[in-house]
Amino acid sequence: MSDFIEDLLKDNSNILVAKPTTGIVFTFSNSGRGGNRNWFAMTGTQLESCLEDILESTDSFPARYHEKTWRQLFADNLNDDVARTMAAVQTLPLFEILAKIIHFSASDGPRSFKTINLEPARIRQAISLLKSYDPQ
Repeated sequence: MSDFIEDLLKDNSNILVAKPTTGIVFTFSNSGRGGNRNWFAMTGTQLESCLEDILESTDSFPARYHEKTWRQLFADNLNDDVARTMAAVQTLPLFEILAKIIHFSASDGPRSFKTINLEPARIRQAISLLKSYDPQ
């Protein structure tokens, strides 16, 4: 298997391949509004990075989702390449997975769609929970 991975990494002429990561992977969908759901995957480490970036600028982010606003804020504030790409084309799914991670890291009850808790303590709690799943 390692030869296979090395061959993939060496053949980085046009479409780049990054070394596989270890850890938890979240697979999540879009809303399926057009009739078909599309699915995406991001690692816990990538989502943790998003939360850390949001934590640095919480005052800039609104608690309610507005596509243009959040798309621009993600573009301006996220450092992870995969997250920035995801945010540019699937803003709401990224927003929602981050909102769910924050919400359920505190084992809260029902959650409202298109809202996110931006209290720094709650974001830190979510980051800590994601770090606890990092096998490294």
